[in-house]
Order: sequence, then C-alpha cells, then structure tokens
Amino acid sequence: QGKLVSSPGNRSDMAAFGLTFDKIPQILRLQFYGQVVAPNGNTSEIAGINKIGAGYEKIYVYTPDFGKTTPTIPTSIPSLTFAVCRDDQIISIQEGKTIDIPEDGYILAARGAGGEFLKNNFTSGDPVTLNLNINPDISNLKMALGGGAVLVENGQIPASFSHDIPGTNPRTAIGFTQDKKTMILAVVDGRQNESR
Repeated sequence: QGKLVSSPGNRSDMAAFGLTFDKIPQILRLQFYGQVVAPNGNTSEIAGINKIGAGYEKIYVYTPDFGKTTPTIPTSIPSLTFAVCRDDQIISIQEGKTIDIPEDGYILAARGAGGEFLKNNFTSGDPVTLNLNINPDISNLKMALGGGAVLVENGQIPASFSHDIPGTNPRTAIGFTQDKKTMILAVVDGRQNESR
C-alpha cells in the first residue's frame, strides 16, 4: 500500500508520470477529491494535501511529509483555524498564522467557510474522518511524479500544448517507448547557446 505524500494540483492541463508495481510506465492526468467528515456527518471539501493554500477558504491537510510547520501565511490573510489531529482524533483547535505539525499526526488548516466548519463541527477528542480519492485509481502505482505539458502522445506531437512555458530556462522531460520497455529522460540547459 502506497502513501499519498502530496495531492495532485487538479489542473487538467498538467500530466504526471507513473510507474506501476509491474514496472509499466504511464502518463496520467490525476484529479484529487477529498473531504473531512465530522462526527455529526457534516462534510467539508479538502483543497489539498501538503500544498500551499490559495486563500485557505477550503481545508488543507498538512502531514510531517510537508515539514515541521505549516506554511506561514502572508500578513494580508487573516489567521487560520488549525485542528491538530493524532490517530484520527482532534487534539486541539487553535487560531494563528502557522503551527507545528505533530510527528505522529496531521493538521487541518482553513479560514472562512473551512475554518468555521472546523470550529462548528469539532471539539477536542472528536474523531475525524478523511476521505481521500484520486482518479484514475493509483492503487497499482509504485510511484508518481507531477509534471507539465504532454509533448508527445501516442507517437504524435499534439496539435497544441496544454500550456506554454516561455523563456529559455532549463527543462526536463520524461517519456517511454511504445512498447513501454525503455524510459527516456531528457534534460536541456536552456540558458546555454548550444541548447537553443
């Protein structure tokens, strides 16, 4: 059984590389959906796991894989509500700009509607359930790595790329042969004249 270290970014224009336990490479477009379930049955959407929040109106989950503390939010954003969890149980609910992530637990962080959900549906000692789903099913993946635009698909260059990354910066690409037996890694140092 694998471990979800970080949720995908939920961008349909971004692809990921996956490798199955049978060593079969795949190019995937991953979508994440998660929710926090309170003891009373109420639910709230999880925006991401170990991701920097975009406004924090929805709940974000931070595990020790993120680091020792949650990200420090800008002074322009009001304080967040943090639910400290161990063994899928609420230990405490606090307000602030950042908080330590317990080595044996996780943090639920939000403000606005997400923060109100945490404050109004949980108290210390309550059980918490996280429903985490990724589509397509990743249970057969040994590993997955986030990426960007697909440059070649089914042996063909797409009519248009899903997004443009301008400039002459270094780039890395990953692919595999049609029979999926050989992986191809390409690295270009775009800042060198020889790379253009």
